[in-house]
Amino acid sequence: MNFARLNHILIPSTKEGRDRFRNTRTGRLVKPLFRLYLALTPEGRFLTIFWLLTGAAGLEVGTTQIYVLFALVTGLLAASLLARRAYRLADLTVSLEAPLRTTVGEPLTVTLVVRNRGERPVGDLDVSTPLLPWDGRWLPAAADRYAVDPGETTRIRLAARFTERGDHHLDPFHLGRTVPLGVACGPVIDTPGVRFLVRPRPAVVVALPLALGREARSQGGRALAPDARDLAGTRPYRPGDRVRDLHARSWARLGIPVVREWREDRVADAAVVLELTGSATQDAEAAAVSLAAGLIVRLAELSAALDAVVVSGQAPLTGPALEQPDLALDAVARARPEALSAAAIEPAVRGLGTVFWVTDGPSDAAPTLRRRGVPVELIFIRGSESRWLRAAARSPAAPIPAGARVVAARDVLSGARIDLAGGSPTNEAAGHARQESGGGA
Repeated sequence: MNFARLNHILIPSTKEGRDRFRNTRTGRLVKPLFRLYLALTPEGRFLTIFWLLTGAAGLEVGTTQIYVLFALVTGLLAASLLARRAYRLADLTVSLEAPLRTTVGEPLTVTLVVRNRGERPVGDLDVSTPLLPWDGRWLPAAADRYAVDPGETTRIRLAARFTERGDHHLDPFHLGRTVPLGVACGPVIDTPGVRFLVRPRPAVVVALPLALGREARSQGGRALAPDARDLAGTRPYRPGDRVRDLHARSWARLGIPVVREWREDRVADAAVVLELTGSATQDAEAAAVSLAAGLIVRLAELSAALDAVVVSGQAPLTGPALEQPDLALDAVARARPEALSAAAIEPAVRGLGTVFWVTDGPSDAAPTLRRRGVPVELIFIRGSESRWLRAAARSPAAPIPAGARVVAARDVLSGARIDLAGGSPTNEAAGHARQESGGGA
């Protein structure tokens, strides 16, 4: 059970939903409270809660000294709120910079560019960050307060991490100047909102069974061979790179691990199909999406022609739409559970050398295309749900499709190296079936 998602169950997850709530009667009623919330600093919000508690305690007639504390806190809050208008940021302009894409688990840095057009320095600037969706967490900021000199520009960088793939939208940031005593801020400047896409972390795919399609064979292409590659250069080490590709001299010269990068001198054409059934466990669905992204990245590294990408819930991508791998990875990030139709997919994959079909459950379309002569390489993602949990739920394990290569979800999500070129698919499926029926959870 995802308690973080349940904690946000009353908060609309999309910008459109939040805008609709703001226009409702309830949204208009709570709008003054939201303005008061923005007018206070974190210390002021804590003091407001303390003020409410002391006010409730002051109702007890036997403790007459409590009302004195309540009156002092009331005066402090009232004076700070009344002084807000004197701290208007008339000479400041604020713009926002943010990347269009990030990866699950990687920091997304949003930069507020603050320019002072006036002749006086402006200090004690406070930034109110928007409420993140359930999968987001703000990282510690470099400072609590900021300053900008006359005619200068200050860049305020704030970072957050997200654990759920898909489109995200952040509401505006609010910049204000802190009133003395640090309880309230002056009138705030609102920034635009931020839209970005969170991509899945690509699986580490090290080997693929690739073959030539009809078009590649007609052009005299050659199938991929493990040793048919040329040295293209070097680059910094990334998790999952082979140890034997480390370049010792470059490592010694630069002080960081460096690996050789290879250029594949061969031609092959392929397609990637991602089918989410909606009946798998969360880890199986996440692993299927990650493996599909890893296949796209690996095909690009091998210089193989990616001629089609078909994703559940998205329109097929073919031809010029795949000139940039980013578009294919964006489609994978936006995948949603939906059954695929063999009739709709066949025109996009007919004649290709290999069709990598990743699914997290039983697929009807993949066997149909196989019978029609389409070279489907079916990859089945097995979730980590144990046998005793399935017995308690009285639901049988998802059957392994015939001729499918079985990949454990935990291997994909843990960053293990995935080899799809070795072994027999039929033997792999039988072995996993015996493991499920035998002892052990």
